[in-house]
Amino acid sequence: MAPEEEIPRLEQQLRALDAERNHLLEELRKAQSTARRSSRPSLALDERTYPTTAADRVALFHSLFAARTDVYPRRWENARTGRSGYSPHCEAIWENGRRLKPTEIFQRFGPRKFSRLSLSVAEAHLRGEIVVGTYAIRPDDTCIFLAADFDGDGWKWDAAAYREECDRLGVQCLVEISRSGNGAHVWILFAEAVPAALARQLGSLVLTRASARQPYLRLDTYDRFF
Repeated sequence: MAPEEEIPRLEQQLRALDAERNHLLEELRKAQSTARRSSRPSLALDERTYPTTAADRVALFHSLFAARTDVYPRRWENARTGRSGYSPHCEAIWENGRRLKPTEIFQRFGPRKFSRLSLSVAEAHLRGEIVVGTYAIRPDDTCIFLAADFDGDGWKWDAAAYREECDRLGVQCLVEISRSGNGAHVWILFAEAVPAALARQLGSLVLTRASARQPYLRLDTYDRFF
């Protein structure tokens, strides 16, 4: 067979091997997850306590994710440029026909012009009326959660490896698909505020152990901790 005819055949074989590898990794992950669940006592739904009212559910959400309540970022989009992002939400102040930026407002007025992350703001976010974020580190350098961000090709495998290592360490976590649909955040929620440096050490430990246990995963999609 001529070399130019051999190349397409080899490329096809490589694609088939990649597909088989991905399938085997998925089967391995499912088998490991099933084995861990079967080794732990199950918790029936009726043994858990769930908020029964909308107000209680909002309050629960607020207590878990509102790291700071004195200020919060709100998502913005520029229809003209297509850019988007988050900025501290504050009172609108205009000067000479120009709206002051949050940094300018803070320099002139301090924090008193900034909006608080209240229960009503959290409810509006949950209802989809606005999109807000939360600043993860408090003024005393503590936090109430640690979120690991995974983005790009292979994020499913890396996020699953991180989650599985959390399970092995006895650390409960929650996996959330990113807004883009091409990534995930793996959340560890703390029962009380902990030093942010200690939280980062925990996340680094989970990453290191996950990488060492599964060397075929390089965890390249890990982006950052929040």
